[in-house]
Amino acid sequence: MKTLKVKSILFSLLAMMAVAAFMTSCERQSIVEDDLQGWKTSPLDNVDESSELDSDKTTIIEKSETDISILEKGGCDPCGCSGIYIDYLNARSNCVIRGGYYCKIADAKYSQYINCLSSTPTCPSNYIFDGCNCYSQIHYPDGYEPFTFGNAFYVAQNCSISSNNNCCPPGFQFDGANCWSGHYFYQDGEFANIEGFGWGGAFFTTAGPCN
Repeated sequence: MKTLKVKSILFSLLAMMAVAAFMTSCERQSIVEDDLQGWKTSPLDNVDESSELDSDKTTIIEKSETDISILEKGGCDPCGCSGIYIDYLNARSNCVIRGGYYCKIADAKYSQYINCLSSTPTCPSNYIFDGCNCYSQIHYPDGYEPFTFGNAFYVAQNCSISSNNNCCPPGFQFDGANCWSGHYFYQDGEFANIEGFGWGGAFFTTAGPCN
């Protein structure tokens, strides 16, 4: 009889220990799952909503992507807006991942990009901005090869067109080697880094700083 009671007690103890172990395992699994879920969502949950990109900017962002594709397609970006837009995209990614301060950076970059799109490059006096470069309003006839030298506009002689005027176009001056247009483009001050070139029968310079 005593043996049966001992066995019954031992069986009860073993059952209690098994139940306790099972419950502990479930609790630990629940904690781990909660931690994993918290780890997965914490970067987004911790975003400071007051600093996030405004939801109403979605349409503007889509328009901006269209604008940047136009700039890249045309190959003309005199104010460097495409570089600012790339900086904005990187900042926006950090905003989504980290939130807070990084969203403020994204907002600032986006505003900078929008301002860039409305900026207009400067041109030397009497030059006209054509959407990409500065048009000098100085022309040369077909058949002559244009070039710049010493910040002046030239064409090469072409005696096969005409031997008059030392094989230079009308209105150009022979300088002993080539045909000078009589015009300079000035590389000083804010236009210190512009470059001149001829294209399509006219002379141009690259654009100056954007305002």
